[in-house]
Amino acid sequence: MYETKCPECGSGNIEQSYLGECVCKECGLIIEDNLPDASVYREGTSKTKPQPINSKIVKSAWLLSSKEKNLERARNKITILAERLNLPKYIKEEAYRIYEMAVNKDLCVGRNGESILHACIYAACSQNNIPKTITEITEYSLVTKRKLIRAYSLLQKNLGMKAKVHDVSDFLPRFTSNLGLSHDCLTKTMRLMDKIKGTALYSGKNPKSIAAAVIYIAANMNKERLSQRAVANEIGVMEVTIRKRYKEITKSLGISF
Repeated sequence: MYETKCPECGSGNIEQSYLGECVCKECGLIIEDNLPDASVYREGTSKTKPQPINSKIVKSAWLLSSKEKNLERARNKITILAERLNLPKYIKEEAYRIYEMAVNKDLCVGRNGESILHACIYAACSQNNIPKTITEITEYSLVTKRKLIRAYSLLQKNLGMKAKVHDVSDFLPRFTSNLGLSHDCLTKTMRLMDKIKGTALYSGKNPKSIAAAVIYIAANMNKERLSQRAVANEIGVMEVTIRKRYKEITKSLGISF
């Protein structure tokens, strides 16, 4: 427990997050670590207004509004996540723009701010055709997939964002690489996917389950060791689903090992 009081609501219920910041559990205000230097203020003046120093107006972090503080911290968090996910600068700026829109519409009030922030990054990637899975976005945080999906739906509904559906083939190179499979295995995976698209094997099915199945099949065809559990964990589907799609595809295409 952080021994201080919230400057907004006066609550002493302050906790430190996993990012090292102190957050008021009552109103959600992020408490700055550095308090304003007393030298910032002139003797006998009110501490409610910024004072000029060397002809410059200085506004202490302690005097920033709750909205300003959260936006400032959000930009820093988005920058950190964007770097970890190897996202380009324009995605980082787009994510921050979406987050600012969400704040202006009070979408963060009474909701988990971290979920909204991660959803903004996911939305920025989606809107700019950069294939990133929900699993990847939540990998470096305590935000669950369910919370991110819920927050993303909130953004879509209130910010007028249209959902973009990525072709599952866009994810195959990364999936096979993360699973340690060869380039030849990737080639076989892509060919299998091309055969399945547009058929009853693909229509109405979860694209991720199809991707998991064809990767598993291609690995077996290429004599590369790969467990269904490893594929399930990487792509985010159930093992039983992989087995079901696997049987359907191998039977329909006449594939045997």
